[in-house]
Amino acid sequence: MNETLALLVKGSVIDSMSLKSPLMLVVYAMTYIPLIFVYLYYKDKPGGKAKIRVLVAVLVAVSAILVAVNFTLVSWNKYYGAWINGTTIYVRYYDDDVFKANICKANISLVTKRQAEDMLSIRTNGISDPSIDLNVGHFRLRDGSKGDVIILGDRADYVVVISTAREKALVGLPGARGFYEELVTLRSQACGG
Repeated sequence: MNETLALLVKGSVIDSMSLKSPLMLVVYAMTYIPLIFVYLYYKDKPGGKAKIRVLVAVLVAVSAILVAVNFTLVSWNKYYGAWINGTTIYVRYYDDDVFKANICKANISLVTKRQAEDMLSIRTNGISDPSIDLNVGHFRLRDGSKGDVIILGDRADYVVVISTAREKALVGLPGARGFYEELVTLRSQACGG
């Protein structure tokens, strides 16, 4: 990237947040607690060891799928957020999905995290974890437009909203307010006012 301005977070930060969230810890517990009960029930019964092995294999597979899904949606080694290259603003918000807009033509605003979350209506594809205030992916917004969202709510107080005719990107990462101020200055210089 030959960016002059960027507001980014590494995918590993998002993955780590998601894997350690209270919601996911409950999912892990609900996955593994049955193992204890099945073990206690079958440990002394004929054929019990085989049944326990099958359950362990199923639970390991389910756990691997849970972790794998998380890592395929947000790549550990990629950067997510917004960056500028020339007069184009790019927002990688989910998987390899990238929103693009011309900074001279897009409407760019700054809202609070609460205002941004109030804009969200339905998550159509992505991650939404209220226990850590994480929203990443494709959303339908309350105004009916398509939303491309990356908001790490517990780490950001503000969200930059980049609007085109049919789509909006919402970027809420640490440093969003400073990024917005620099973006407005850059826009003024690049677009003549």
